[in-house]
Amino acid sequence: MKKLVWQWWGLYHEETPIKYKNISMPIINIVASGSFNQNIDLENLSHTSGLEIIYNPKKYHGGYLIIEKRKVTLYKSGKYILTGLKQIEDVDRVYTLISRTLFPFMDISRFSPPKIQNIVMVENLGKKVNLISLPQEHPELKIQYEPEQFPGLVCRRNEGTILLFSTGKMVLTGLKNIEDGEMLKEFISGII
Repeated sequence: MKKLVWQWWGLYHEETPIKYKNISMPIINIVASGSFNQNIDLENLSHTSGLEIIYNPKKYHGGYLIIEKRKVTLYKSGKYILTGLKQIEDVDRVYTLISRTLFPFMDISRFSPPKIQNIVMVENLGKKVNLISLPQEHPELKIQYEPEQFPGLVCRRNEGTILLFSTGKMVLTGLKNIEDGEMLKEFISGII
C-alpha cells in the first residue's frame, strides 16, 4: 500500500513495510531496480562535493553512487540498480537514502521506487543427494544435470531456479519474493 509522505527533503511515495521474521533460509543477495524518470548528468554529479559518485565513461557507461559502503548503479537514462542487499527491508531503506542524497540535485517527486528483480537464497538440506537419479525419477520436471558443464543440478520452476549440489546444499535464484523461496524449498524437499 502506497501513501504520500512529506519529509524535510520532499514528497515521496512510501510503501508500508512488510516485516519478514520467519525466513528459514539466509538471503545472499537482493537486486532491485527503478527509475528516477529523468535524465542524469553523471559527469556533473561526479564533480559535486558532498556526493560520492564514481564515474569513468571510458570504463563503463554507468556511474556508482556510494551509500553505506554499497554501490548503487546509476545510468544517464535515469535508471538505477541496487545490489548487495541482504534484507527485504533494505530495499526501501536504501531507496530513501538515495532520495535524500539526490534531493538537492533532482526532482525526487518523479522517482519510482525500486522493484525487486532477483533474490538469491541458500539452504543446506542436511543430507547427500543423488543428482544422477533425480532427472530419471522425475522426467516431467525441467531438471538438467550435466556434470561436465556444471557440478550441480539445475531445476527451473515458475518461482525461480534451484541449483542443487550432491552435498545437499542448494542455491535458489531468480526469486521475486521470499514466499517463492519457501515454495521451492518445500518442492525440492518433497522430491529428494
